[in-house]
Amino acid sequence: MSSVPCCRSLQNGLISRLEQSDEYFTSEHRMEIDNTLNKIQPYSERIQALNRDILDLTKRVRSALLRVQALCKEQIVETVLRN
Repeated sequence: MSSVPCCRSLQNGLISRLEQSDEYFTSEHRMEIDNTLNKIQPYSERIQALNRDILDLTKRVRSALLRVQALCKEQIVETVLRN
C-alpha cells in the first residue's frame, strides 16, 4: 500500500507539468496569433480601401455606360426622324 501515495504523487506531478505546458503553449500560440494579426491589419486596411475604390469606379462606369446608351438612343431617334 505504500506504493499508492508514490504513484499518486507521480501522477499529480505529471498532471501539473502537463497543465503548465498547456498554459505555456497556449500563451505562445496566442502571442503568435496576435503578432500575425498585427502584421495582417495594414494589408487588410489596404484591401478594404481598394475594395471601396473598385466599388466607386464600378458606379462611375455604370453611370458612364448609361449616358452613352442614352446618347446612342437619342442619335438613333434623331436619325430616324430626319429620314
